[in-house]
Amino acid sequence: MTLFSGVHEVRLFRPTGIAVGYFNDYDAALRAVNAEPTQYRAAYFTLNLVELPATIPLNPHSLTPSRKAVGTSDIARRVWLLVDLDPPRPAGVNSTEAEKEEAHKQAQGVREYLRSRNWPEPFVCDSGNGWHLLYRIDLPNSREATETIQAALSRLHQLFPMVDAGNFDPPRLCKLYGSWARKGQHTEERPWRLSRIVEEGSDTVVTEAQLQDFRPVPRVVRTCDDVAVLLGSGGVLFNHGAATRRGMKGEQNGPLPLGRIRRRHVKRVALSRIAGARHAVHDRAGAHVLSEERQ
Repeated sequence: MTLFSGVHEVRLFRPTGIAVGYFNDYDAALRAVNAEPTQYRAAYFTLNLVELPATIPLNPHSLTPSRKAVGTSDIARRVWLLVDLDPPRPAGVNSTEAEKEEAHKQAQGVREYLRSRNWPEPFVCDSGNGWHLLYRIDLPNSREATETIQAALSRLHQLFPMVDAGNFDPPRLCKLYGSWARKGQHTEERPWRLSRIVEEGSDTVVTEAQLQDFRPVPRVVRTCDDVAVLLGSGGVLFNHGAATRRGMKGEQNGPLPLGRIRRRHVKRVALSRIAGARHAVHDRAGAHVLSEERQ
């Protein structure tokens, strides 16, 4: 069983820049990274399949410096859903053992929750600083598929706050397991670690219907004297703890402190949108709402 089912880009972050190679053999990709002469910071692969010109060689022995990398239009098909649980910590450092263990506990909770909804078993992977669950999917590279993945991850983030809701774009990268995670300085408390595959998952794919069962649930934010309904585009959003105004005539976009949310903003939200406020809500920039309740 392998993580590669077609061509993937492998991207290495060197001290002096980025190097890339294209592989349809996971072991060959790992050998190329392990042969790297520099003390690289991290190595990744594209979750989804890449469409390449026939002239580009596959499975090279080493990676090549490049300023170009694959984009959305280069993705042939979506084949993996990454549920990435990374513990909160100061920027630019490795996690402590205690922080990483908290991510592990939450990953176990996500796995049990999805198992209860008849999802297949995922690949369970140690990313070095956190934990990954990789579920097989089979979706086209389309706007509708992106919105489906985006909504599912947003809902999981509401239920399990360590889930990274931003891993929905088609050319998304994932840790190349077996490579080093070197973020910041290596210390006894926050060491560099090797990533690894802990458990291999099922060959069964998560169906599109199972993914579409997940929609982020908006909530009503109550301030000291007013109520604001969080709706999404054109209304008031909740984005990582800060309300945001969008599309209001005469006002600039930007953070809006909770204490300043007033009824005048709520009145500008169409009543028809309020009726659908408990359905999928997500603006194009990726702002997501907190859950009203855990289900």
